[in-house]
Amino acid sequence: MSSQTKRLTAIKKNAADAQPKAKNAASRVISREYPELFVHMATAEYLNIKWRKSQKFVCGNLVCLNSISGPIYQRFVKRVNLSAKDQQLLFHLTPARLARRLRDKTAFTRTESDCIYRVAEVYRLATELFGTDQKALLWMAQEKPLLGGKRPKDLLASSAGIDAVKDELMRIAYGVCS
Repeated sequence: MSSQTKRLTAIKKNAADAQPKAKNAASRVISREYPELFVHMATAEYLNIKWRKSQKFVCGNLVCLNSISGPIYQRFVKRVNLSAKDQQLLFHLTPARLARRLRDKTAFTRTESDCIYRVAEVYRLATELFGTDQKALLWMAQEKPLLGGKRPKDLLASSAGIDAVKDELMRIAYGVCS
């Protein structure tokens, strides 16, 4: 075998050996170290999330962000006036877990952050439609016949409920009888 053939064989062997390691390393980086979420840029702005250009990855109108921190969460909860009970129901957080996250100043998990982002998206849409936070909060707190007589804010605990509330907001925005 020539030296060039030996070199190519060694390169192929190293590449084959390195591939499974790279795959595992990549999945570890994505899932643990960088719990990134794709979020609508307007929702990130609604939550007053600031990002450096180096952190910003834009794909259409989506921005890739890390998990939500305690201060961002607290500002959002204060802005939309969520009670402790509402927070527990909407974000599936026990009071002890929430207190620990805020006390230790640790970021929320990817799942918790995704849930917060989805609820924030609905509140952002309502605020854009009605013009002010107060009008949006009033609308979210009133029972709606097309939502089965339930308040929109009570439906935000599930993906199906979030979709139903978004559909209702779109009907209002486009003038469809609601």
